Amino acid sequence: MNPDDKIEIIGCHAEGEVGDVIVSGVSARLAVLHARGRIRNDQRLVARSIVDSIFVGRIESETVVGETSAIIPSIEGRAWTTGRKELWCDPDDPWPEGYRIADTWPSM
Repeated sequence: MNPDDKIEIIGCHAEGEVGDVIVSGVSARLAVLHARGRIRNDQRLVARSIVDSIFVGRIESETVVGETSAIIPSIEGRAWTTGRKELWCDPDDPWPEGYRIADTWPSM
């Protein structure tokens, strides 16, 4: 990726609503680009939404989570709180850390 490259991100929600740039979307895009070797730690990722809000992401450092390579991103921009959720884990949940499609369908 060139340092001046910019991307456009749109958030799509479960009920078909379209939202603005989502910080997690910028973080995820940074992680994918880094895993593919298409962005370096000294580069920025500039994301513009359909309503022209701008978020700038960069990789602060690299780390490992379990056995998986990961990044620690930082995101700069302006956002407003539009909701709040509380997440919790049922003590009987057999997948407390989530699962991947391959956990369900190993042949994929």
